[in-house]
Amino acid sequence: MKSRIPTVFFGLVIPLFLILGCFSFYNTIEPRIFGFPFIYAWIFSCFAMSSLCMFIAWKLDPLSDANRKKRAESGDKE
Repeated sequence: MKSRIPTVFFGLVIPLFLILGCFSFYNTIEPRIFGFPFIYAWIFSCFAMSSLCMFIAWKLDPLSDANRKKRAESGDKE
């Protein structure tokens, strides 16, 4: 059976680090991005980055439905 560590890393660790781990670096009002304080722009961008990380985790997960179908078609056992 393949390891699920990359799935956990991309699906949980990276988004958690983006939001909580970098807080001391982005906890500023200036500069402003599109009129928003930097902290709001960072949180809004974290939504997109977290979604991307979840998509990557889903693609890497050996137990996801898509990967399970590929294995079934090729004749591999779990």
